[in-house]
Amino acid sequence: MNKALMVMLAAVAAGLAIVHAAGQDAGPQSRRVGVEDLSPPAKADVEREVRTRGYAVADLERVANEIGANFQYRMTLEDYRARRQQKLNEEAAALKKELDELAGQLRAEQDAAKRAVLEQDIRRRQARAAALLAQARTELADFDRRIKQTFRKGIQPAIDKVCRAHGAAMMIARGNDLLFAVPSLDLTDALVAELKAHPVDLPEIPLEEPPTTQPE
Repeated sequence: MNKALMVMLAAVAAGLAIVHAAGQDAGPQSRRVGVEDLSPPAKADVEREVRTRGYAVADLERVANEIGANFQYRMTLEDYRARRQQKLNEEAAALKKELDELAGQLRAEQDAAKRAVLEQDIRRRQARAAALLAQARTELADFDRRIKQTFRKGIQPAIDKVCRAHGAAMMIARGNDLLFAVPSLDLTDALVAELKAHPVDLPEIPLEEPPTTQPE
């Protein structure tokens, strides 16, 4: 079996360890522009404008941490990750067995036409190995999005209440894409206080069995 094939199979067997690392963004972060960078008149203009539009911001990651939701959902994600790892290992083992058999046939085959067919079968299964990793990566990303959507849906009544109390018509989730925010419009502390004073029963994420896709 050639070196490239062995590397591919090792990647499939490692599976979600690679998927987990791939989900981490190591790219450069944009510099956040703060109100402290503005002159006093400009700062006043910005605050007046955003208040007129009824904007507010909140760090939902910190909210989740402070009310314990991150731990709950992280355990759910890790449970799903372990299940998906098991499925991926099973699929990788079946694929490796087929590739070993094909490699043995290729070594023993002398006919050029038959060798070409075997080599084509090996390349097809190598492509299948890459597809297995891509599929697992997509499934984990989708499941992570479902967790975040479920959390936001669960705390929506508290968001509505805090926004009404502070005269805000819209709350924007603070994140990597938010490069500017007026500190006085940050309702993170108010949202945490509301959820601690009136805890909500956050919905559980159903753990569906990860799909099994048989190698071709």
